[in-house]
Amino acid sequence: MPLTKAIDDAETTLRPFYKDECYDVPWTSSMVQKSSAATGPTVFDYNYHYPELPVDLSGPGKQKEMASHVLRRVHQLYGPPTDESLVDTPKVPNALLPPSRIVRDGMFRREWLIFLRVRKYLIPGNFIIFFFLGEPGDDPRQWLLSENHVGAVNTFKSSTDICGNCAGQGAADQLFSGGVDITNALYNKLANIGLTLDDQDEIEEWLAKNLKWRILKASPFQQHSRYQNDKTELTSHEIQENPDNLFIGVKSFVLLYPTSRLPIDGGEFLSAPKIINEKIHFGATEPHKNRGGLGAQDPY
Repeated sequence: MPLTKAIDDAETTLRPFYKDECYDVPWTSSMVQKSSAATGPTVFDYNYHYPELPVDLSGPGKQKEMASHVLRRVHQLYGPPTDESLVDTPKVPNALLPPSRIVRDGMFRREWLIFLRVRKYLIPGNFIIFFFLGEPGDDPRQWLLSENHVGAVNTFKSSTDICGNCAGQGAADQLFSGGVDITNALYNKLANIGLTLDDQDEIEEWLAKNLKWRILKASPFQQHSRYQNDKTELTSHEIQENPDNLFIGVKSFVLLYPTSRLPIDGGEFLSAPKIINEKIHFGATEPHKNRGGLGAQDPY
């Protein structure tokens, strides 16, 4: 995607969080980063961490243990719900495959991902992009509970009047990107029509007909706005007023999964290529360019 707008990086200020009592020096991400050999603060020192990142593995010399722990947790949380969707050998050119011992001992699956880029301050207030594999229905209040709902992306921003960081992002016309993994939901849908995750051309055609998205705007900065009833769908005019307003695309890639013969924290698994044969499937979204679908000629 073109990098013509504002980009967040390690030096982006994290207002309204300030390092000093006079509120002159806002925090940046680089202020709480350190190399594995350096001494100094980390986010753990400020009592900020996730359950998947145990504090007792945050000290010096614990990097490999932490990496192993995180890999296992990611696999437990986001791995395939059943082994039926995994294959011994992916349908990719042999030149792209990892070493033969990895192919022999590992398992593979083609993953499918919706990716998007949108102007974060396209409209005042927050908005939510809902994704569906099938019809979403006409009642926005039911979209979250729809059986065809597969994920959503929320802008999660605050008023530029009370948030200095947000005001800076708005002035810089910041772009917001996100993604929704649809692999498991797609696998369940395809099982009913005799397709597998490797049937790329057929899936692209199926997604062109069945992938839907709806964009809701909430009352500006209303508390708990996601669950209020006074929402209005973002109009096609608001989406298309500027060609940079919204891009939604679909991509797939082959991912290596561990097995008992190729353990998740084993040296071969850690060193093996994880993503193989990544492709963007323009045919799935180009028919919906009037709603922000990514086309083959679009910059992204």
